[in-house]
Amino acid sequence: MRGKEGGTPFDRSQNPYRRFFTRDRSARDLVPGATGAPQRERKEEMDASCVDFRHALNIELVEKAEGYVKVSMKVLEGYVNRIGSLHGGLLYTLADSACGAAVLTYGNKATTLNGNIDYLKPGIGCKELTAEARVIKHGSHVSVVDCQIRNEKEELLATARLSFFDLGQKALFTPEEKYQRK
Repeated sequence: MRGKEGGTPFDRSQNPYRRFFTRDRSARDLVPGATGAPQRERKEEMDASCVDFRHALNIELVEKAEGYVKVSMKVLEGYVNRIGSLHGGLLYTLADSACGAAVLTYGNKATTLNGNIDYLKPGIGCKELTAEARVIKHGSHVSVVDCQIRNEKEELLATARLSFFDLGQKALFTPEEKYQRK
Protein backbone atom coordinates (compact mmCIF):
# COMPACT_ATOMS: atom_id res chain seq x y z
CA MET A 1 0.00 0.00 0.00
CA ARG A 2 1.33 3.45 -0.86
CA GLY A 3 1.00 6.52 1.35
CA LYS A 4 -0.14 9.98 0.23
CA GLU A 5 3.33 11.50 0.24
CA GLY A 6 5.23 10.90 -3.00
CA GLY A 7 4.26 7.26 -3.42
CA THR A 8 6.34 5.99 -0.48
CA PRO A 9 5.20 2.73 1.10
CA PHE A 10 2.83 3.16 4.03
CA ASP A 11 4.38 1.84 7.25
CA ARG A 12 1.61 -0.06 9.07
CA SER A 13 3.69 -0.41 12.23
CA GLN A 14 3.33 3.34 12.86
CA ASN A 15 -0.47 3.27 12.55
CA PRO A 16 -2.01 3.65 16.04
CA TYR A 17 -5.17 1.88 14.83
CA ARG A 18 -3.28 -1.13 13.50
CA ARG A 19 -4.34 -3.28 16.45
CA PHE A 20 -8.02 -2.90 15.51
CA PHE A 21 -7.47 -4.43 12.09
CA THR A 22 -5.61 -7.51 13.27
CA ARG A 23 -7.68 -10.66 12.71
CA ASP A 24 -5.69 -13.02 14.91
CA ARG A 25 -6.40 -11.27 18.21
CA SER A 26 -9.40 -11.51 20.49
CA ALA A 27 -11.32 -8.43 21.62
CA ARG A 28 -9.85 -8.88 25.11
CA ASP A 29 -6.35 -8.40 23.66
CA LEU A 30 -7.39 -5.05 22.22
CA VAL A 31 -8.32 -3.55 25.59
CA PRO A 32 -5.29 -2.48 27.62
CA GLY A 33 -5.19 -4.20 30.99
CA ALA A 34 -8.08 -6.60 30.28
CA THR A 35 -7.28 -9.96 31.78
CA GLY A 36 -10.61 -11.69 31.62
CA ALA A 37 -10.71 -11.85 35.42
CA PRO A 38 -14.17 -11.70 37.01
CA GLN A 39 -15.47 -8.21 37.72
CA ARG A 40 -15.17 -8.44 41.50
CA GLU A 41 -11.51 -9.48 41.30
CA ARG A 42 -10.67 -6.61 38.94
CA LYS A 43 -12.54 -4.17 41.19
CA GLU A 44 -10.41 -5.21 44.17
CA GLU A 45 -7.24 -4.70 42.11
CA MET A 46 -8.13 -1.10 41.26
CA ASP A 47 -6.24 1.75 42.83
CA ALA A 48 -8.12 3.38 45.70
CA SER A 49 -7.85 6.73 43.90
CA CYS A 50 -9.99 5.39 41.02
CA VAL A 51 -13.38 7.12 41.18
CA ASP A 52 -16.51 5.49 39.81
CA PHE A 53 -17.93 7.45 36.87
CA ARG A 54 -21.44 7.69 38.37
CA HIS A 55 -19.98 9.00 41.62
CA ALA A 56 -17.80 11.53 39.82
CA LEU A 57 -20.99 12.93 38.29
CA ASN A 58 -22.86 12.91 41.63
CA ILE A 59 -25.60 10.56 40.36
CA GLU A 60 -27.70 9.14 43.21
CA LEU A 61 -30.54 6.63 43.31
CA VAL A 62 -33.82 8.17 44.49
CA GLU A 63 -36.41 5.49 43.79
CA LYS A 64 -36.52 1.94 42.40
CA ALA A 65 -39.07 -0.69 41.42
CA GLU A 66 -38.90 -3.54 38.95
CA GLY A 67 -38.34 -1.95 35.53
CA TYR A 68 -38.25 1.59 36.96
CA VAL A 69 -35.55 3.83 38.39
CA LYS A 70 -35.39 7.48 39.34
CA VAL A 71 -31.96 9.07 39.83
CA SER A 72 -30.88 12.61 40.64
CA MET A 73 -27.76 14.62 40.04
CA LYS A 74 -26.57 17.91 41.47
CA VAL A 75 -25.26 20.17 38.71
CA LEU A 76 -21.73 21.44 39.22
CA GLU A 77 -20.16 24.44 37.50
CA GLY A 78 -17.99 22.26 35.28
CA TYR A 79 -21.02 20.51 33.73
CA VAL A 80 -21.96 23.46 31.53
CA ASN A 81 -20.61 24.30 28.10
CA ARG A 82 -19.36 27.67 26.86
CA ILE A 83 -22.86 29.08 26.34
CA GLY A 84 -23.85 28.24 29.91
CA SER A 85 -26.07 25.29 29.00
CA LEU A 86 -25.69 21.76 30.32
CA HIS A 87 -23.41 19.69 28.13
CA GLY A 88 -25.41 17.27 25.94
CA GLY A 89 -23.05 14.42 26.78
CA LEU A 90 -23.85 14.89 30.46
CA LEU A 91 -27.59 14.52 29.78
CA TYR A 92 -26.95 11.42 27.66
CA THR A 93 -24.76 9.91 30.39
CA LEU A 94 -27.47 10.54 32.96
CA ALA A 95 -30.06 8.86 30.71
CA ASP A 96 -27.78 5.90 29.98
CA SER A 97 -27.02 5.40 33.67
CA ALA A 98 -30.68 5.59 34.70
CA CYS A 99 -31.83 3.27 31.91
CA GLY A 100 -29.07 0.76 32.70
CA ALA A 101 -30.13 0.73 36.35
CA ALA A 102 -33.77 0.17 35.34
CA VAL A 103 -32.76 -2.89 33.33
CA LEU A 104 -30.57 -4.03 36.23
CA THR A 105 -33.69 -4.30 38.42
CA TYR A 106 -34.43 -7.58 36.60
CA GLY A 107 -31.19 -9.05 38.00
CA ASN A 108 -29.00 -9.66 34.93
CA LYS A 109 -26.00 -7.82 33.53
CA ALA A 110 -26.81 -5.79 30.43
CA THR A 111 -24.96 -3.48 28.09
CA THR A 112 -26.20 -0.59 25.98
CA LEU A 113 -26.95 -1.52 22.36
CA ASN A 114 -28.29 1.75 21.05
CA GLY A 115 -29.45 5.09 22.30
CA ASN A 116 -31.30 8.13 21.03
CA ILE A 117 -31.85 11.38 22.87
CA ASP A 118 -33.96 14.42 22.04
CA TYR A 119 -32.83 17.66 23.67
CA LEU A 120 -36.02 19.66 24.20
CA LYS A 121 -34.89 22.64 26.25
CA PRO A 122 -31.45 24.03 27.09
CA GLY A 123 -30.41 23.34 30.66
CA ILE A 124 -29.42 26.88 31.57
CA GLY A 125 -29.18 27.71 35.27
CA CYS A 126 -30.12 24.21 36.46
CA LYS A 127 -29.12 23.21 39.96
CA GLU A 128 -30.38 19.62 40.02
CA LEU A 129 -31.54 17.06 37.47
CA THR A 130 -33.71 13.99 37.80
CA ALA A 131 -33.99 11.16 35.32
CA GLU A 132 -36.85 8.66 35.36
CA ALA A 133 -36.30 5.49 33.38
CA ARG A 134 -39.03 2.93 32.60
CA VAL A 135 -38.50 -0.37 30.84
CA ILE A 136 -41.15 -0.53 28.11
CA LYS A 137 -40.10 -3.93 26.76
CA HIS A 138 -38.14 -6.54 28.68
CA GLY A 139 -37.27 -9.42 26.40
CA SER A 140 -35.09 -12.46 26.84
CA HIS A 141 -32.23 -10.74 24.98
CA VAL A 142 -33.14 -7.09 24.40
CA SER A 143 -34.80 -4.52 26.64
CA VAL A 144 -36.02 -1.08 25.58
CA VAL A 145 -36.14 1.78 28.07
CA ASP A 146 -37.64 5.27 27.94
CA CYS A 147 -36.17 8.09 30.03
CA GLN A 148 -37.22 11.64 30.87
CA ILE A 149 -34.78 14.18 32.28
CA ARG A 150 -36.14 17.17 34.21
CA ASN A 151 -34.66 20.08 36.12
CA GLU A 152 -35.55 21.13 39.66
CA LYS A 153 -38.54 23.13 38.29
CA GLU A 154 -39.91 19.91 36.71
CA GLU A 155 -39.24 21.30 33.21
CA LEU A 156 -38.64 18.53 30.68
CA LEU A 157 -35.13 18.99 29.26
CA ALA A 158 -34.68 15.76 27.30
CA THR A 159 -36.24 12.43 26.46
CA ALA A 160 -34.27 9.33 25.54
CA ARG A 161 -34.87 5.78 24.39
CA LEU A 162 -32.14 3.21 24.85
CA SER A 163 -31.94 -0.49 24.14
CA PHE A 164 -29.89 -2.96 26.17
CA PHE A 165 -28.59 -6.44 25.49
CA ASP A 166 -28.96 -8.98 28.29
CA LEU A 167 -25.59 -10.66 28.81
CA GLY A 168 -27.20 -13.76 30.31
CA GLN A 169 -25.28 -13.50 33.59
CA LYS A 170 -26.55 -12.58 37.03
CA ALA A 171 -25.51 -9.09 38.06
CA LEU A 172 -22.96 -8.84 40.85
CA PHE A 173 -24.80 -5.89 42.38
CA THR A 174 -28.25 -4.31 42.68
CA PRO A 175 -29.14 -0.74 41.64
CA GLU A 176 -28.79 0.29 45.30
CA GLU A 177 -25.27 -1.12 45.40
CA LYS A 178 -24.49 0.45 42.02
CA TYR A 179 -25.08 3.94 43.40
CA GLN A 180 -23.79 3.32 46.92
CA ARG A 181 -20.78 5.42 47.81
CA LYS A 182 -17.91 3.84 49.70
